[in-house]
Amino acid sequence: HGYAGEFYAQLSLKNKGNPQAPYKAHIGKSKDATKLALIRDYVIRECNLTNARNFDDATPLPREYLEEATAAVVKTKRCLDSGNVPPPPSYQEAEKHAKKKTLSKGVPFSCKGVGTLSSMIGRRVTKKFGDRFYNGVVDGCEGTMRWYHITYDDGDAEDIAFTEFLELTHGPDINVNAFFTAKRAEQVSRVLGCTFATETAKSVWDACWSRAKKQRQDPKMLPGIGGFEVKSFYDADHPSCLSSANLFESISKYLTDLGFDVGASVYHGATPMLPLNAPHHLNLEEYVVAADDPREGLRGQKGCRVKPDGQPIAAGTTLGVYGGQLLMSGEVHELKSVKDSVQGGILCFLRAELQAECFTEEFNHFNYEQGEEIPLDGEKLTVCAVDVNDNLMHRINDVRISPLSKKSEMLPGGANVEYVETCVCGFPFVFLVARQDLAPSQDLRGNYGDAYWHMVREYVSRIKVCMEAATFNQ
Repeated sequence: HGYAGEFYAQLSLKNKGNPQAPYKAHIGKSKDATKLALIRDYVIRECNLTNARNFDDATPLPREYLEEATAAVVKTKRCLDSGNVPPPPSYQEAEKHAKKKTLSKGVPFSCKGVGTLSSMIGRRVTKKFGDRFYNGVVDGCEGTMRWYHITYDDGDAEDIAFTEFLELTHGPDINVNAFFTAKRAEQVSRVLGCTFATETAKSVWDACWSRAKKQRQDPKMLPGIGGFEVKSFYDADHPSCLSSANLFESISKYLTDLGFDVGASVYHGATPMLPLNAPHHLNLEEYVVAADDPREGLRGQKGCRVKPDGQPIAAGTTLGVYGGQLLMSGEVHELKSVKDSVQGGILCFLRAELQAECFTEEFNHFNYEQGEEIPLDGEKLTVCAVDVNDNLMHRINDVRISPLSKKSEMLPGGANVEYVETCVCGFPFVFLVARQDLAPSQDLRGNYGDAYWHMVREYVSRIKVCMEAATFNQ
């Protein structure tokens, strides 16, 4: 119900059973409660919402609360101007709510791609009022209060909280409790476009899932731990669109569009089922690098670009997930392409091994930070896309013009995408986020890093030595 309505729900409705009792009975128990009540009164006076205040007009608003109170007024007025916010409920309406359907006076909110809980929009539900059951549809949600908007078949509508929503009878196409608690999530074989190539990688997933589940159940744990955390750190060299707050919002939007309710996980401690796949942005496509591209080694190779007839992509937009096979750094020989290369001899094997390393991303923050409960055993968790054909993110090429030379220049404008490591339910994934606005036909370029190209040069040297040795023996 907007900012003032949030205060009303937290403070006023505690008294709904006895509307004649002094409202101030709930004020003053803590400094935060008193602050909340004073700010609420200020918002009510400035916006002319209701006369049900906590204190009389003679009670001043402390100066240290003025900035926050002013922001609350601005936010509330914006909500009121949009026409989407019903007035706070009266005590009589609160009493009536428990007995029959209450009519929602607001326009249904839509959180698709914006906030939280949106994957339930469009679901059919059944709720009991008195002795009768009423069928309806979820047609909106409110991201701040985390309420669902339900319109019933008889024309009535109401907003209900997440906890009440779980208790409803739902259509046959979904088990909502299973959706939000993910009791069988530890049995998955594919998550966000990533599959488990080895048993070791699967055991890491199991350990991460168990640890995150314990963290969510710990009331002392900070919100978000065990749910959704951006692990990459913002620094001065990054554009503002890659700040921690913007990354959280952008990746949240991407996951919400896939039906993953980040807000439910973080705010309520529930864990949605993670999507199997992580599709790339709709305005992206694979293409063949032009013959006049300054990066000679890439000419004729595959790359990733914005569709020529597509829409521009704004800076800070999440483009997709670097999907592939999950394995430990010492298990590259378990990949099919590397195994099959053994029959072709040492040169064939080294080339296959180099190809696999070129398509591998390490989870650097995750590998560095893990404690004893995650069985890494000195190895590093990685994701490799060498044997994967359904993920466009591994087609993003490096920005260097001549990367095999130690001092290679970069293309004008530098990298336009960023690799962002993010933990979802305790397990790491690499998201690709636009560093700058991307125009139609513009190719995507990342910065693979100096360590990556040092590794490639080492492999190339070994391959050259083997080739020279083979020529000498002949």
